[in-house]
Amino acid sequence: MNNFISQLSKGTLALLAIGGGILFIVLRDPPRSICDSQVNQFKEKQIGFLFPDPKRLAGQVRQTRLKRESDFCKVRNSPGACYELFSSLKILVKELDFLDSRCKPDIASLGPVRSAVFSNLELMTLLAWGERPPVNYYAKLNWFSGADMKLFCDLKRIAYDFYGESAWNAFREKMLKSVPGVNELSRENAWNVILLSTKCETYL
Repeated sequence: MNNFISQLSKGTLALLAIGGGILFIVLRDPPRSICDSQVNQFKEKQIGFLFPDPKRLAGQVRQTRLKRESDFCKVRNSPGACYELFSSLKILVKELDFLDSRCKPDIASLGPVRSAVFSNLELMTLLAWGERPPVNYYAKLNWFSGADMKLFCDLKRIAYDFYGESAWNAFREKMLKSVPGVNELSRENAWNVILLSTKCETYL
């Protein structure tokens, strides 16, 4: 082996050394795909809202802004109390829509993303429903504006696109069984007055 190396020219040895160095770098840190880059960029943009801030010191509360805004909105159930949450969710929707279609499965597999979509669809459904069933079809939107309904419909669209019809149907059935006072209504009447039955073509 030593004899073979000694017979090589300095130029050849230099090329071998460079090639070996490049191979080492590639094996140690493989080139990132488009989706790797998009996932990383998405995570960075959502630090603090979807993902806890890793820069917080040990012992500091690492509650996400999503959790804080959702809790405040849920307790107060008013346009003012939910303004920050709905504004943040609209930004999230834009970020998700911006993704390359090939990368959506990678983002969809992130637990905080799935939770954000379905937990806020649930929250909006409960906010619109209230403590008792809406009195009729026209009351099922509660205080939601057209812009609020567009957000709801965007989240519904993303739930379909990212997680499929079966996931949406399972969520719908869960909500139909869990809203307050639903046992007082037939399934048909409950469906007529729940936010989930809203036709989104009007808002998208």
